[in-house]
Amino acid sequence: MTSKVVDLKQPNQKMVRLEQSFFGDGDRGKDAIELDKIIKVLRRNKFLLLFFALIGATAGYFLAASETPLYRASNNIVVEPESSNRAEYLNNRLRYYVPRSYYETQQVVIGSKVVLNKAASSLSPSIVQFMFAPEERNWLSGYMGDLKQRASGWLRLLDRQGIAPEKKHDDSLNGESERLPSIDLIASKIGAAMTVDFGRTEQIQRLTVTAADPIVAAVVVNAVADAYLAYLVESRVTQTERAGQWLAEKISESRTKLTASENELREFQLRNQVLDLQTVKTLSSQTLDQVNSDLLEARRNFAELSKRYGPKHPAIIESKRKLATAQSRYGRVSASELNTNEDRFELTKLERSVNSNRELYELFLSRFNEVELGIDSVSSNTSLLDRAVVPSEPFSPDIANQAITGSVLGLLFGLILLFAREFFDRTFKNQAQVEERLKLPVLGVLPLLSSKKLRKEGSSMPERYYLSGSGSSFSEIINHIRTGIIYSNFDQPPKIVLVTSAVPHEGKTTCATNLALAFSKLGKTLLIDADFRKPRIAKIAQMENVTGLTGYVAGQNSLTECLFQDPDLESLRVMRSGEVPPNPLELLSSDRFKQTLEMMKKSFDYIVIDSAPILPVSDGVVLGKLADAVLMVLKAGSTSHQVADSAVKRFSSAGIVPTGVVLSQLNYNQSHYYYDKYDYYNREYYGGGY
Repeated sequence: MTSKVVDLKQPNQKMVRLEQSFFGDGDRGKDAIELDKIIKVLRRNKFLLLFFALIGATAGYFLAASETPLYRASNNIVVEPESSNRAEYLNNRLRYYVPRSYYETQQVVIGSKVVLNKAASSLSPSIVQFMFAPEERNWLSGYMGDLKQRASGWLRLLDRQGIAPEKKHDDSLNGESERLPSIDLIASKIGAAMTVDFGRTEQIQRLTVTAADPIVAAVVVNAVADAYLAYLVESRVTQTERAGQWLAEKISESRTKLTASENELREFQLRNQVLDLQTVKTLSSQTLDQVNSDLLEARRNFAELSKRYGPKHPAIIESKRKLATAQSRYGRVSASELNTNEDRFELTKLERSVNSNRELYELFLSRFNEVELGIDSVSSNTSLLDRAVVPSEPFSPDIANQAITGSVLGLLFGLILLFAREFFDRTFKNQAQVEERLKLPVLGVLPLLSSKKLRKEGSSMPERYYLSGSGSSFSEIINHIRTGIIYSNFDQPPKIVLVTSAVPHEGKTTCATNLALAFSKLGKTLLIDADFRKPRIAKIAQMENVTGLTGYVAGQNSLTECLFQDPDLESLRVMRSGEVPPNPLELLSSDRFKQTLEMMKKSFDYIVIDSAPILPVSDGVVLGKLADAVLMVLKAGSTSHQVADSAVKRFSSAGIVPTGVVLSQLNYNQSHYYYDKYDYYNREYYGGGY
């Protein structure tokens, strides 16, 4: 925002320079102005924002106190992959890579219907009744509710755990059990209250159950963990039993095949008079060796004897006979060996079949024995690291946290409401806004006066505060306005000053009366009440409004009867409005009224006229044509931009340019960024009077 450029050659610009010198230059950067404006808005409304924050914190506290307390119990399960050789796995676990999907699968298994149903079936009726008990929402009694009823319920729970003395079950208890929800419904309730996530590592599954009762939370989460571990053991037992059944069937089949192959081998041996293949091979080898040895010996003897004897020698004849016998025997044995090759092949095949069936049978039998031993010692790699304990205090609602959240939300709501109000507010709050919007100089900004301050200083009316508050900021600003009017025209200083406003109740009468008091310090001054519709000068002077301007212009009263001496200032005269004329506009437009002003102008140094507002009636336009200076009063924080624009256009249509504007009743504690750095002003208030 920028002020108008001061040109000393133009009389109306004198006061602009005066105001800039007193209040400071308005030519600041836009960003600095906006930031300064935001800071001042926050400072001005700090107690309002604090009130919204307090309301939000209170609402958050009571909402938290009205909620049912919730307890959370957790336990940890160590999940390790299944291995056929557990010792090998434990010794070499660093060599094993287990994908994350395996542990995620175990989370799904924990939350499966099978595990939850198993956990639900293991819960006692007391726990189930607590799970489905109606929530307590009375914040005054809190989660405790009826202490006696909850204590009796806990006694039933301790009874189930074997802590309390045993009680005989009667028909009423059986009736309660019959009315319990179904297993599927209980399992669904557990699933809705349970969460499964990873603990410190992926191998640790953390089970958490939230419930309105601390014991229920601990019992249920431990029941789920036990059900999961039992499910794993049962799964392994089931798999082992199925494997044993399959092995038993295979053993029976292999035993049948082994028996059949052994019988077939035995029959072949009996039929062919052989023992086994190894024996046959051994006997055949021995016979061939013996026959071959005899043949070689006969040949060697025959060759030695042939060197010494002739063909007819008896030794040669005997040696030839033995040689022929050995050769004949060798031929028979060789032929017999060739005939038994087929039987030997059949024997080999039968023995191989027997051996194969025996090995398969022994393998199935060994595996079956291992399975039988495994069923007796079946276990799971998964184990419960720690069991859940009963929580000592609820985790929700967090009253402190909700109160803080409520205060933050309340503060945000207050900020939104505050800045929305500032954004949509189209009223004048400071000098810069008036000058920028109306293109008129602001001759002064009058502070709001408080009735408390007026009473403290002994002044009953703000209309005469110029005298009672002499030396105050209000009086000094009136002096500045007076100076601005005088210096608005160097050649012909104005003598008739018209004070008006756009609409009623903007403080024009207060400005006019105090301005008349200020002018009386410089010379003989006349204050005229020309607001015939709502005259206030007579009321301020505490006299009857009988004779005045109306009677004098109409010729009914003399000037002496219409002028009254101010009791405090010798140089100030007051002319009341008098009786309300039938048509005030005709009276003000008459030649008689013009002559009256000309005559008064000769008798007084300054004349201040309090006129009716410009928008409701046209009195101000008529008087503005007769006045030397027109002063328009706008109420800070009340007069809208549109109203002020209409008032200026009303003057412009009559060829009247207001000398300046007075911004009245400015509440410094509620202004944006106006005059904070000027400690010259006392920030005071007044309750009424215009």
